[in-house]
Amino acid sequence: MTGPEQADQTMFASVNHVLTTEATVYEDDVNFKAEAEAFFAAYAHNLATGAAAHPDNSGFSQEKLTAKLELGDYAAMLSGESFVTLKNLGKMSVAEKFSLYPTNYTQLADSACATLAQKAYNLISENADDLIPDTITNVMLTALQTKTNTFMALQGTSETEHEVSPQLTEDFKNSFGPVKEKVENLKLRARKYETINYGFWERFMASTDIPTVHVRHTYLEIVALNKATSAPIEGIVFTLTKGNKSATTDYMGKAVIAKIRSGEDVLTGVLGDKTVYTGHIVIERSKINSLKLIITLT
Repeated sequence: MTGPEQADQTMFASVNHVLTTEATVYEDDVNFKAEAEAFFAAYAHNLATGAAAHPDNSGFSQEKLTAKLELGDYAAMLSGESFVTLKNLGKMSVAEKFSLYPTNYTQLADSACATLAQKAYNLISENADDLIPDTITNVMLTALQTKTNTFMALQGTSETEHEVSPQLTEDFKNSFGPVKEKVENLKLRARKYETINYGFWERFMASTDIPTVHVRHTYLEIVALNKATSAPIEGIVFTLTKGNKSATTDYMGKAVIAKIRSGEDVLTGVLGDKTVYTGHIVIERSKINSLKLIITLT
């Protein structure tokens, strides 16, 4: 949600409060009451479309997400080392059981991520004669178990809703106009109350003031994966339209664009001389916004 939209919704809530708590004032005013009911209906629609376009991320823990990313990196690193050693020994049937990329872990739900990391630990332990200590040391193996246990012990969830439906977003944006129109109608019909019930008029007019918008900065973390192979894609330059800020994905397919404005934006990804991604996104303020993209390369 953009700053202006947040400000509008704060105003809508204030108007709703005054009209609800002081309904007896205009109970016999047919015209004003009709406008109030029209406002209630439009505001309810605004809240409903907002809830659909902006899923509830309550329970999200940045600490949990950070631990998950660290666990995924570490488990993938040990798995990669183990894979190469076992492959070179001609034990491909075992080597292929390892998940080699951080995103193999971090894409999963929290419990599944921990299960996969535990599987890596168990595979290394079961093949200790081939892997320990020349490829994986006991200290490294113990660290993997510790990271897995620590991750699972943390409260909250690492999972947030990242995918934004363009239609749901458009419905939400379109819902503001009708509510604002009803507020303007109410302001006109409320004029008579300045002389017959000044207290109500003053409280109602105060509720229609739109709060000042304060712009804050935040971060966008992107992980780009190849749709055909699920492997990370390195070298994609992602650019946000606002401020023209960019970042390039690393070997893990990760790019971080720092200190950006919250609200709606357009993200573009270019690999070489080809645009491989363009999409509308919504940036939430004061947090690391994580976005996983599955990209088709042709």
